[in-house]
Amino acid sequence: NALVAAVNMRPDVIFFLTDGQDLSLSAIGRVRKLNRGTAYIHAIEFGAGRGEPNQMMLMLARRNNGKAAYVDTTALRN
Repeated sequence: NALVAAVNMRPDVIFFLTDGQDLSLSAIGRVRKLNRGTAYIHAIEFGAGRGEPNQMMLMLARRNNGKAAYVDTTALRN
């Protein structure tokens, strides 16, 4: 997947932008193993309405020295 491809490029920082719906425990484990603490992974979840990052997004960020955030897409309209 795109996140694994990003980790394989060995960057210092990754900003993972998603709706957060397809993230699984196995994917988080695989990314953490591949990353080996090298890149900071910040997880940014987009959704409609107020909210907080889901638990998978929080876990991904925390296990990879990053932070998680939620963006309300309805607030982005003009």
